[in-house]
Amino acid sequence: NGSIQRRVRALLQAALHICRKMPNSKEWIRLGEEARKIDSQIEQIENSFAFSYFEGSLVRAVRCGHWVLLDEINLAPLEVLESLSGILDDTGFLVAESGSLDVVKKHPNFRLFAAMNPSTDVGKKNLPIGISNRFTEIYVDEMTGVDDLKTLVAEYLHHLNLPSVLLNKIVSLYIELRRLAEDRLTDGQ
Repeated sequence: NGSIQRRVRALLQAALHICRKMPNSKEWIRLGEEARKIDSQIEQIENSFAFSYFEGSLVRAVRCGHWVLLDEINLAPLEVLESLSGILDDTGFLVAESGSLDVVKKHPNFRLFAAMNPSTDVGKKNLPIGISNRFTEIYVDEMTGVDDLKTLVAEYLHHLNLPSVLLNKIVSLYIELRRLAEDRLTDGQ
């Protein structure tokens, strides 16, 4: 803590000042040397690189009531998924901060959303039951209608100001590639 270090350094400076004013006895000289050594160590610590705790985006969102989207959640390692269970609890969770444990209470407006592709896709896996049953699952089918695809492409690429003829070609290309993938590709081969 910076304020504690400043206080200790002020005390050490006072001790050094007293040591200079006292008679040159061995005890005062030794005390002055120790004070200088400690002062030097504190200065090195202040001027050196050190690890420190910074609250991350997720913890800040939990505290402040922000909404978080975890995309492709089923690609996360099991350890990461298990750590989410504390965040999903109503009671809050523990964060190791500067050597001590801090309980993070969930803000009432905090929301956690997760998105994933079905586990039938290549490389995907099911969520552990302890995590999946903590979410409300909403299945969204793939868009296949031409009008829906045109709307999606137009919205996604709106900043390019593409003419509708070009947007139609993009949609047609997607539909043809999708058809070829279904006809010729099986399990990514």
